[in-house]
Amino acid sequence: MESNGTDSVEQGAVWSEPTGSATDALVVEDDTAVAAIVRTALEQAGYQVLVTTDLAGCRRALKELRPEIVVCDLDLPDGNGLDLVREMRALPAPPRRIVVLSGGARDTAAVAALEAGAHDFLAKPFSPRELVARLELR
Repeated sequence: MESNGTDSVEQGAVWSEPTGSATDALVVEDDTAVAAIVRTALEQAGYQVLVTTDLAGCRRALKELRPEIVVCDLDLPDGNGLDLVREMRALPAPPRRIVVLSGGARDTAAVAALEAGAHDFLAKPFSPRELVARLELR
């Protein structure tokens, strides 16, 4: 997948500024403002970041790039983030860390995400520094 060199995002598009042979982090978020916050925080922490706005783009990226970490929203335009978490956990080589973001009811969404196989959960709004700290847990 090639970057077009801009920060604009179209629905379903995947973009990445850093170049290299591997992608450390995949962000699946349809809210471009939230995606930009997550992307910036992860890049500042030294991650190579790829962002997609939907499940279809995520599935392509998982197949082609095998990211170490995934940060995903629960509510996506083409499906449910919980189903995505279950899919990722069933992969032969699942991501090392999966963190779910949600603006919904914190307790309900957190339990559902963890039961689906997420390693962690953050409610929106969240601290970018806290997100990075949670991703770096081993």
